[in-house]
Amino acid sequence: MARIIDGPKMNLIGANVAKRRKELRLSQQKLSAKLELYAVYVCRGSISRIEDFSRTVTDIELFAIAKALKTDICELIDETILNGWKNPPRRIFCAAGFSRNTKIDFVFSISVF
Repeated sequence: MARIIDGPKMNLIGANVAKRRKELRLSQQKLSAKLELYAVYVCRGSISRIEDFSRTVTDIELFAIAKALKTDICELIDETILNGWKNPPRRIFCAAGFSRNTKIDFVFSISVF
């Protein structure tokens, strides 16, 4: 099934992934290798396409990218990108963390209003 995105950019994290990757002095190839440690296989070319907003990102990839870049998922999301959408949400609420009271290891939620 094709992924339909109502805007010029295919993800909300590209610029912040590139910024954080460079802060850590990681090449795209090294980030790709780090993602493999989480059993997430994203080649160097796909990292490039994520960073230039031409590739979508799954929730599993988002989780692994944040872990590999030693940052919070919510820190990667750039809400200003929504300004280019035809029908942008009014705001986004992002919450991520670990749940100690359930069998779920990680809880992540993005709510669009």
